[in-house]
Amino acid sequence: SSIGALWGVPYLNALGLPTGEGAHCVSFLWIGLGLGSVFMGWLSERLGSRRVPTLLCFVFCIMGSLVLIEARYCPVWLVAIALFLIGVSAGNQALSFAWLKDRCPPHLFTSFSGLNNMAAILGGAFSQLTLGIGLTQLKSLGYTGHEGLIHSYQLIFLMIPISSAVGFVIALFQLKQPEP
Repeated sequence: SSIGALWGVPYLNALGLPTGEGAHCVSFLWIGLGLGSVFMGWLSERLGSRRVPTLLCFVFCIMGSLVLIEARYCPVWLVAIALFLIGVSAGNQALSFAWLKDRCPPHLFTSFSGLNNMAAILGGAFSQLTLGIGLTQLKSLGYTGHEGLIHSYQLIFLMIPISSAVGFVIALFQLKQPEP
């Protein structure tokens, strides 16, 4: 959400894309989020598995974010696809509600859903803050000028594939599909 809500367009501007073109590319993230949430829910039901779509979301996020980090060397259409994949990967939030439904007692589902949603919103808020603080700190360390700004964004955006890789490993080894 940090890229879609605040940091995506300025990053793409720093790479030389005009604001309108950058906003057009970032809109693919939101389209991916909408379609990805529905698709991942459908895929989960079709496969009878929450785990496979969860892992797939993490893979899409890693792929998309690595392309985004190296966007200066990519055509605009590839950047739009990368942002779309990042959006699709956010379908994991929809899957988190399905995981809750499978695991918690029915009388607690509404409360846990509220906590789950709050965690997602707070995660977005803290990631905005973390990116901003990180960019400020890198500037104070000497990452200045146009190239320094681009490099700062790239370094800070590394938290996306790294956290997705951690999520992938946790999902791979810790998430167990509940018995039917």
